[in-house]
Amino acid sequence: MVPEGFVVELVQEAPELRWPSAVHCLSDGSLLVAEDPMDMPGPADRPIDRILRYRWLADGSFERTVFCEGLYAVFGLQKIDGAVYVMNMPHLTVLRDADGDGAAEERRELLEEDGQPTLTRTGEALGTPAYMSPEQLGAANGFVDRRTDVWSIGVTLYEGLTGKRPFDAPTREGIVRAILEEEPAPVRPDRGGRARDLEVVVATALSKELGRRYRTALDLAEDLRRVRAREPIRARPMHAGQKLARWCRRNPALALATGLLFLVLSAGLAVSSSLLASARRSSRSKDNLIADFTRLSDLKLVSELMDAEAGLWPPAPERAADLRAWLRRSGEVLAREPVHRASLATLEAAIAAGGGLPAGTDETGVTAQRMREQLVELRGATAALRASAARVERRLAFAESVE
Repeated sequence: MVPEGFVVELVQEAPELRWPSAVHCLSDGSLLVAEDPMDMPGPADRPIDRILRYRWLADGSFERTVFCEGLYAVFGLQKIDGAVYVMNMPHLTVLRDADGDGAAEERRELLEEDGQPTLTRTGEALGTPAYMSPEQLGAANGFVDRRTDVWSIGVTLYEGLTGKRPFDAPTREGIVRAILEEEPAPVRPDRGGRARDLEVVVATALSKELGRRYRTALDLAEDLRRVRAREPIRARPMHAGQKLARWCRRNPALALATGLLFLVLSAGLAVSSSLLASARRSSRSKDNLIADFTRLSDLKLVSELMDAEAGLWPPAPERAADLRAWLRRSGEVLAREPVHRASLATLEAAIAAGGGLPAGTDETGVTAQRMREQLVELRGATAALRASAARVERRLAFAESVE
Protein backbone atom coordinates (compact mmCIF):
# COMPACT_ATOMS: atom_id res chain seq x y z
CA MET A 1 0.00 0.00 0.00
CA VAL A 2 1.18 3.52 -0.85
CA PRO A 3 0.97 5.93 2.15
CA GLU A 4 -1.40 8.83 1.80
CA GLY A 5 0.20 11.84 0.14
CA PHE A 6 2.79 9.76 -1.70
CA VAL A 7 2.82 8.95 -5.41
CA VAL A 8 4.63 5.98 -6.95
CA GLU A 9 6.23 6.79 -10.27
CA LEU A 10 8.19 4.44 -12.53
CA VAL A 11 11.51 6.15 -13.22
CA GLN A 12 13.39 3.35 -14.94
CA GLU A 13 12.87 -0.32 -15.63
CA ALA A 14 15.68 -2.70 -14.71
CA PRO A 15 16.67 -5.06 -17.54
CA GLU A 16 16.04 -8.75 -17.21
CA LEU A 17 18.78 -10.20 -15.02
CA ARG A 18 19.88 -13.82 -14.84
CA TRP A 19 21.39 -15.31 -11.70
CA PRO A 20 21.97 -12.01 -9.84
CA SER A 21 23.77 -12.51 -6.54
CA ALA A 22 24.69 -8.92 -5.61
CA VAL A 23 23.72 -5.47 -6.89
CA HIS A 24 25.33 -2.07 -6.34
CA CYS A 25 24.08 1.27 -7.72
CA LEU A 26 26.79 3.71 -8.81
CA SER A 27 26.60 7.49 -8.45
CA ASP A 28 25.84 7.95 -12.16
CA GLY A 29 22.76 5.72 -11.92
CA SER A 30 24.31 2.67 -13.56
CA LEU A 31 24.20 -0.73 -11.90
CA LEU A 32 26.87 -3.28 -11.08
CA VAL A 33 25.28 -6.73 -10.98
CA ALA A 34 27.16 -9.83 -9.88
CA GLU A 35 26.11 -12.89 -11.87
CA ASP A 36 26.43 -16.39 -10.43
CA PRO A 37 25.45 -18.94 -13.14
CA MET A 38 25.40 -21.84 -10.69
CA ASP A 39 23.64 -19.91 -7.94
CA MET A 40 26.28 -21.27 -5.60
CA PRO A 41 25.76 -20.81 -1.83
CA GLY A 42 29.49 -20.82 -1.09
CA PRO A 43 32.97 -20.92 -2.61
CA ALA A 44 33.21 -22.71 -5.95
CA ASP A 45 35.86 -24.98 -7.39
CA ARG A 46 36.26 -22.68 -10.40
CA PRO A 47 35.99 -18.88 -10.75
CA ILE A 48 32.98 -18.65 -13.07
CA ASP A 49 31.22 -15.60 -11.61
CA ARG A 50 31.32 -12.21 -13.27
CA ILE A 51 30.10 -8.65 -12.73
CA LEU A 52 28.06 -6.83 -15.38
CA ARG A 53 27.55 -3.09 -15.67
CA TYR A 54 24.21 -1.74 -16.89
CA ARG A 55 24.07 1.91 -18.01
CA TRP A 56 20.85 3.50 -19.23
CA LEU A 57 20.91 5.60 -22.37
CA ALA A 58 18.89 8.69 -23.24
CA ASP A 59 16.41 6.73 -25.40
CA GLY A 60 15.48 4.45 -22.50
CA SER A 61 17.55 1.48 -23.66
CA PHE A 62 20.53 0.21 -21.73
CA GLU A 63 24.14 -0.65 -22.47
CA ARG A 64 25.65 -3.78 -20.91
CA THR A 65 29.37 -4.37 -20.49
CA VAL A 66 31.35 -7.04 -18.68
CA PHE A 67 32.97 -5.19 -15.78
CA CYS A 68 34.96 -8.19 -14.54
CA GLU A 69 34.95 -11.97 -14.84
CA GLY A 70 36.85 -14.90 -13.41
CA LEU A 71 35.50 -14.42 -9.88
CA TYR A 72 34.48 -16.93 -7.25
CA ALA A 73 31.01 -16.84 -5.66
CA VAL A 74 30.23 -13.13 -5.18
CA PHE A 75 28.44 -12.28 -1.93
CA GLY A 76 28.72 -8.50 -2.01
CA LEU A 77 30.28 -5.52 -3.72
CA GLN A 78 30.75 -1.85 -2.83
CA LYS A 79 32.41 1.11 -4.52
CA ILE A 80 34.68 3.13 -2.23
CA ASP A 81 37.01 5.95 -3.35
CA GLY A 82 36.85 5.02 -7.03
CA ALA A 83 37.49 1.30 -6.49
CA VAL A 84 35.01 -1.58 -6.38
CA TYR A 85 35.56 -4.04 -3.52
CA VAL A 86 34.20 -7.51 -4.26
CA MET A 87 33.75 -10.21 -1.62
CA ASN A 88 34.08 -13.49 -3.56
CA MET A 89 34.97 -15.91 -0.82
CA PRO A 90 37.63 -16.73 0.12
CA HIS A 91 38.95 -13.71 -1.77
CA LEU A 92 38.60 -9.96 -1.40
CA THR A 93 39.16 -8.44 -4.82
CA VAL A 94 39.68 -4.76 -5.63
CA LEU A 95 38.70 -3.61 -9.14
CA ARG A 96 39.22 -0.24 -10.80
CA ASP A 97 37.93 1.10 -14.12
CA ALA A 98 40.84 3.38 -15.03
CA ASP A 99 39.60 4.66 -18.41
CA GLY A 100 35.85 4.71 -17.70
CA ASP A 101 34.89 2.31 -20.49
CA GLY A 102 32.77 0.15 -18.19
CA ALA A 103 35.36 -2.63 -17.79
CA ALA A 104 37.86 -3.00 -14.95
CA GLU A 105 41.47 -2.82 -16.13
CA GLU A 106 43.09 -2.99 -12.67
CA ARG A 107 42.62 -5.94 -10.34
CA ARG A 108 44.20 -6.83 -7.03
CA GLU A 109 43.57 -9.67 -4.58
CA LEU A 110 43.85 -8.29 -1.04
CA LEU A 111 43.62 -11.60 0.77
CA GLU A 112 46.43 -13.32 -1.16
CA GLU A 113 50.15 -13.07 -0.47
CA ASP A 114 51.63 -9.82 -1.85
CA GLY A 115 48.63 -9.48 -4.16
CA GLN A 116 49.95 -12.29 -6.38
CA PRO A 117 48.09 -15.60 -6.97
CA THR A 118 51.18 -17.77 -6.49
CA LEU A 119 49.87 -20.75 -4.51
CA THR A 120 49.56 -24.15 -6.17
CA ARG A 121 46.04 -25.57 -6.39
CA THR A 122 44.91 -29.14 -5.93
CA GLY A 123 45.35 -31.20 -9.09
CA GLU A 124 47.74 -28.73 -10.78
CA ALA A 125 51.49 -28.85 -11.38
CA LEU A 126 53.49 -28.30 -8.22
CA GLY A 127 55.37 -24.99 -8.22
CA THR A 128 55.07 -21.21 -8.29
CA PRO A 129 53.44 -20.36 -11.65
CA ALA A 130 55.48 -17.22 -12.29
CA TYR A 131 58.73 -19.26 -12.25
CA MET A 132 57.49 -22.38 -14.07
CA SER A 133 58.75 -23.19 -17.57
CA PRO A 134 56.46 -23.74 -20.58
CA GLU A 135 57.18 -27.48 -20.56
CA GLN A 136 56.06 -27.69 -16.92
CA LEU A 137 52.77 -26.16 -18.03
CA GLY A 138 52.26 -28.66 -20.85
CA ALA A 139 54.39 -27.36 -23.72
CA ALA A 140 56.89 -29.68 -25.50
CA ASN A 141 54.69 -32.64 -24.48
CA GLY A 142 55.64 -32.01 -20.87
CA PHE A 143 59.30 -32.98 -21.43
CA VAL A 144 61.32 -31.62 -18.48
CA ASP A 145 65.11 -31.67 -18.07
CA ARG A 146 67.90 -29.43 -16.79
CA ARG A 147 66.84 -26.65 -19.14
CA THR A 148 63.73 -26.19 -16.98
CA ASP A 149 66.01 -25.01 -14.17
CA VAL A 150 67.71 -22.64 -16.61
CA TRP A 151 64.29 -21.09 -17.28
CA SER A 152 63.65 -20.46 -13.57
CA ILE A 153 67.12 -18.91 -13.22
CA GLY A 154 66.35 -16.71 -16.23
CA VAL A 155 63.13 -15.50 -14.59
CA THR A 156 65.05 -14.60 -11.43
CA LEU A 157 67.76 -12.86 -13.48
CA TYR A 158 65.15 -10.88 -15.41
CA GLU A 159 63.42 -9.85 -12.18
CA GLY A 160 66.74 -8.75 -10.66
CA LEU A 161 67.61 -6.61 -13.69
CA THR A 162 64.22 -4.99 -14.27
CA GLY A 163 62.50 -5.12 -10.88
CA LYS A 164 59.52 -7.01 -12.31
CA ARG A 165 58.69 -10.50 -13.49
CA PRO A 166 58.92 -11.31 -17.19
CA PHE A 167 55.45 -12.88 -17.17
CA ASP A 168 52.89 -11.33 -14.85
CA ALA A 169 49.12 -11.03 -14.70
CA PRO A 170 46.45 -10.42 -12.02
CA THR A 171 45.31 -14.06 -12.14
CA ARG A 172 47.01 -17.45 -12.16
CA GLU A 173 45.39 -18.29 -15.49
CA GLY A 174 46.75 -15.05 -16.95
CA ILE A 175 50.29 -15.89 -15.81
CA VAL A 176 50.11 -19.35 -17.40
CA ARG A 177 48.78 -17.89 -20.65
CA ALA A 178 51.57 -15.30 -20.72
CA ILE A 179 54.27 -17.96 -20.19
CA LEU A 180 52.89 -20.14 -22.99
CA GLU A 181 51.98 -17.50 -25.56
CA GLU A 182 53.69 -14.14 -24.92
CA GLU A 183 57.25 -12.82 -25.10
CA PRO A 184 58.67 -10.72 -22.26
CA ALA A 185 59.72 -7.14 -22.84
CA PRO A 186 63.44 -6.99 -23.72
CA VAL A 187 65.86 -6.26 -20.89
CA ARG A 188 67.28 -2.78 -21.31
CA PRO A 189 69.97 -2.33 -18.63
CA ASP A 190 70.82 1.31 -17.91
CA ARG A 191 74.52 0.55 -18.29
CA GLY A 192 76.90 0.84 -21.21
CA GLY A 193 79.30 -1.78 -22.48
CA ARG A 194 77.75 -5.21 -23.03
CA ALA A 195 74.11 -4.28 -22.45
CA ARG A 196 73.08 -5.86 -25.76
CA ASP A 197 74.91 -9.10 -24.90
CA LEU A 198 73.17 -9.25 -21.51
CA GLU A 199 69.81 -8.86 -23.26
CA VAL A 200 70.66 -11.80 -25.55
CA VAL A 201 71.73 -13.95 -22.56
CA VAL A 202 68.45 -13.33 -20.72
CA ALA A 203 66.39 -13.93 -23.89
CA THR A 204 68.23 -17.24 -24.48
CA ALA A 205 67.59 -18.39 -20.91
CA LEU A 206 63.89 -17.56 -21.35
CA SER A 207 63.52 -19.11 -24.80
CA LYS A 208 60.30 -21.13 -25.04
CA GLU A 209 62.08 -23.47 -27.48
CA LEU A 210 64.20 -26.01 -25.66
CA GLY A 211 66.63 -26.17 -28.58
CA ARG A 212 67.56 -22.48 -28.21
CA ARG A 213 67.75 -22.40 -24.41
CA TYR A 214 71.01 -22.97 -22.53
CA ARG A 215 71.50 -26.70 -21.98
CA THR A 216 72.73 -26.29 -18.39
CA ALA A 217 72.97 -23.61 -15.73
CA LEU A 218 76.76 -23.81 -16.16
CA ASP A 219 76.43 -22.67 -19.79
CA LEU A 220 74.32 -19.72 -18.62
CA ALA A 221 76.88 -18.85 -15.95
CA GLU A 222 79.69 -18.98 -18.52
CA ASP A 223 77.96 -16.46 -20.78
CA LEU A 224 77.27 -14.18 -17.81
CA ARG A 225 80.99 -14.35 -16.98
CA ARG A 226 81.80 -13.41 -20.57
CA VAL A 227 79.43 -10.42 -20.36
CA ARG A 228 81.18 -9.22 -17.21
CA ALA A 229 84.65 -9.78 -18.74
CA ARG A 230 83.57 -8.07 -21.99
CA GLU A 231 84.25 -11.18 -24.00
CA PRO A 232 82.13 -12.46 -26.93
CA ILE A 233 79.19 -14.54 -25.70
CA ARG A 234 78.22 -17.90 -27.16
CA ALA A 235 74.47 -17.23 -27.41
CA ARG A 236 73.25 -15.59 -30.59
CA PRO A 237 70.19 -13.37 -31.04
CA MET A 238 67.37 -14.62 -33.20
CA HIS A 239 67.36 -13.23 -36.72
CA ALA A 240 64.21 -12.13 -38.50
CA GLY A 241 63.70 -15.48 -40.25
CA GLN A 242 63.85 -17.40 -36.97
CA LYS A 243 61.40 -15.00 -35.34
CA LEU A 244 59.01 -15.44 -38.27
CA ALA A 245 59.31 -19.22 -38.14
CA ARG A 246 58.69 -19.21 -34.38
CA TRP A 247 55.63 -17.03 -34.82
CA CYS A 248 54.28 -19.41 -37.49
CA ARG A 249 54.75 -22.43 -35.23
CA ARG A 250 52.91 -20.73 -32.39
CA ASN A 251 50.13 -19.37 -34.59
CA PRO A 252 49.65 -22.01 -37.33
CA ALA A 253 46.08 -21.05 -38.18
CA LEU A 254 46.88 -17.35 -38.41
CA ALA A 255 50.08 -18.09 -40.35
CA LEU A 256 48.13 -20.23 -42.85
CA ALA A 257 45.50 -17.54 -43.27
CA THR A 258 48.20 -14.89 -43.75
CA GLY A 259 49.97 -17.03 -46.33
CA LEU A 260 46.75 -17.63 -48.26
CA LEU A 261 45.95 -13.93 -48.12
CA PHE A 262 49.41 -13.13 -49.48
CA LEU A 263 48.91 -15.59 -52.35
CA VAL A 264 45.50 -14.14 -53.16
CA LEU A 265 46.85 -10.60 -53.09
CA SER A 266 49.81 -11.59 -55.25
CA ALA A 267 47.49 -13.24 -57.78
CA GLY A 268 45.19 -10.25 -57.68
CA LEU A 269 48.12 -7.90 -58.21
CA ALA A 270 49.28 -9.94 -61.20
CA VAL A 271 45.80 -9.95 -62.74
CA SER A 272 45.36 -6.24 -62.05
CA SER A 273 48.71 -5.44 -63.65
CA SER A 274 47.73 -7.43 -66.73
CA LEU A 275 44.36 -5.72 -67.01
CA LEU A 276 45.95 -2.31 -66.47
CA ALA A 277 48.47 -2.93 -69.23
CA SER A 278 45.67 -4.05 -71.54
CA ALA A 279 43.60 -0.98 -70.68
CA ARG A 280 46.52 1.33 -71.40
CA ARG A 281 46.80 -0.19 -74.86
CA SER A 282 43.18 0.77 -75.56
CA SER A 283 42.11 4.09 -77.00
CA ARG A 284 42.55 6.89 -74.42
CA SER A 285 39.62 8.75 -76.01
CA LYS A 286 37.32 5.80 -75.36
CA ASP A 287 38.52 5.63 -71.75
CA ASN A 288 37.76 9.33 -71.33
CA LEU A 289 34.26 8.91 -72.76
CA ILE A 290 33.49 6.02 -70.44
CA ALA A 291 34.85 8.01 -67.48
CA ASP A 292 32.63 10.96 -68.43
CA PHE A 293 29.61 8.70 -68.68
CA THR A 294 29.98 7.63 -65.07
CA ARG A 295 29.59 11.24 -63.92
CA LEU A 296 26.15 11.57 -65.44
CA SER A 297 24.45 10.23 -62.32
CA ASP A 298 24.19 13.89 -61.33
CA LEU A 299 21.44 14.26 -63.93
CA LYS A 300 19.12 12.09 -61.86
CA LEU A 301 20.09 13.90 -58.67
CA VAL A 302 19.29 17.29 -60.22
CA SER A 303 15.84 16.01 -61.22
CA GLU A 304 15.18 14.81 -57.67
CA LEU A 305 16.29 18.14 -56.17
CA MET A 306 14.05 20.11 -58.53
CA ASP A 307 11.07 17.94 -57.57
CA ALA A 308 11.89 18.27 -53.86
CA GLU A 309 12.00 22.08 -54.03
CA ALA A 310 8.24 22.28 -54.32
CA GLY A 311 7.85 20.55 -50.96
CA LEU A 312 9.96 23.21 -49.19
CA TRP A 313 7.14 25.78 -49.16
CA PRO A 314 6.10 27.63 -47.09
CA PRO A 315 9.45 28.47 -45.40
CA ALA A 316 8.28 27.73 -41.86
CA PRO A 317 10.86 27.46 -39.01
CA GLU A 318 10.30 23.72 -38.72
CA ARG A 319 11.46 23.32 -42.33
CA ALA A 320 14.85 24.99 -41.68
CA ALA A 321 16.63 21.66 -41.33
CA ASP A 322 15.14 20.38 -44.60
CA LEU A 323 16.15 23.60 -46.36
CA ARG A 324 19.73 23.25 -45.16
CA ALA A 325 19.87 19.61 -46.26
CA TRP A 326 18.55 20.53 -49.72
CA LEU A 327 21.14 23.30 -50.09
CA ARG A 328 23.91 20.95 -49.01
CA ARG A 329 22.96 18.33 -51.65
CA SER A 330 22.53 20.94 -54.38
CA GLY A 331 25.88 22.49 -53.46
CA GLU A 332 27.60 19.16 -54.03
CA VAL A 333 26.08 18.89 -57.51
CA LEU A 334 26.90 22.51 -58.44
CA ALA A 335 30.47 22.02 -57.28
CA ARG A 336 30.90 19.35 -59.98
CA GLU A 337 29.45 21.57 -62.74
CA PRO A 338 32.90 22.68 -64.06
CA VAL A 339 33.90 19.02 -64.47
CA HIS A 340 30.80 18.30 -66.56
CA ARG A 341 31.41 21.39 -68.71
CA ALA A 342 34.99 20.29 -69.37
CA SER A 343 33.82 16.76 -70.25
CA LEU A 344 31.29 18.15 -72.72
CA ALA A 345 33.90 20.33 -74.37
CA THR A 346 36.31 17.40 -74.70
CA LEU A 347 33.62 15.14 -76.13
CA GLU A 348 32.47 17.70 -78.70
CA ALA A 349 36.03 18.35 -79.79
CA ALA A 350 36.68 14.60 -80.23
CA ILE A 351 33.50 14.09 -82.25
CA ALA A 352 34.19 17.13 -84.42
CA ALA A 353 37.71 15.94 -85.18
CA GLY A 354 36.49 12.42 -85.94
CA GLY A 355 38.87 10.91 -83.40
CA GLY A 356 38.64 9.37 -79.97
CA LEU A 357 36.23 6.62 -81.11
CA PRO A 358 37.16 3.17 -82.43
CA ALA A 359 36.63 3.03 -86.18
CA GLY A 360 33.69 0.97 -87.42
CA THR A 361 32.11 0.54 -84.01
CA ASP A 362 28.54 1.79 -84.35
CA GLU A 363 27.54 0.93 -80.78
CA THR A 364 30.30 3.07 -79.32
CA GLY A 365 29.41 5.94 -81.60
CA VAL A 366 25.77 5.85 -80.55
CA THR A 367 26.83 5.78 -76.90
CA ALA A 368 29.08 8.81 -77.39
CA GLN A 369 26.25 10.73 -79.04
CA ARG A 370 23.91 9.84 -76.21
CA MET A 371 26.47 11.00 -73.69
CA ARG A 372 26.74 14.33 -75.47
CA GLU A 373 22.97 14.80 -75.33
CA GLN A 374 22.91 14.00 -71.65
CA LEU A 375 25.77 16.39 -70.93
CA VAL A 376 23.96 19.17 -72.76
CA GLU A 377 20.81 18.38 -70.77
CA LEU A 378 22.82 18.39 -67.56
CA ARG A 379 24.26 21.81 -68.42
CA GLY A 380 20.77 23.27 -68.68
CA ALA A 381 19.54 21.42 -65.58
CA THR A 382 22.39 22.69 -63.41
CA ALA A 383 21.65 26.24 -64.54
CA ALA A 384 18.06 25.78 -63.39
CA LEU A 385 19.29 24.20 -60.16
CA ARG A 386 21.47 27.24 -59.46
CA ALA A 387 18.40 29.48 -59.73
CA SER A 388 16.45 27.15 -57.43
CA ALA A 389 19.29 27.22 -54.92
CA ALA A 390 19.07 31.01 -54.78
CA ARG A 391 15.34 30.79 -53.99
CA VAL A 392 15.88 28.15 -51.30
CA GLU A 393 18.59 30.30 -49.70
CA ARG A 394 16.10 33.17 -49.41
CA ARG A 395 13.54 30.79 -47.87
CA LEU A 396 16.08 29.57 -45.33
CA ALA A 397 17.01 33.11 -44.36
CA PHE A 398 13.33 33.87 -43.78
CA ALA A 399 12.78 30.70 -41.74
CA GLU A 400 15.81 31.45 -39.53
CA SER A 401 14.65 35.04 -38.98
CA VAL A 402 11.29 33.74 -37.75
CA GLU A 403 13.01 31.36 -35.31
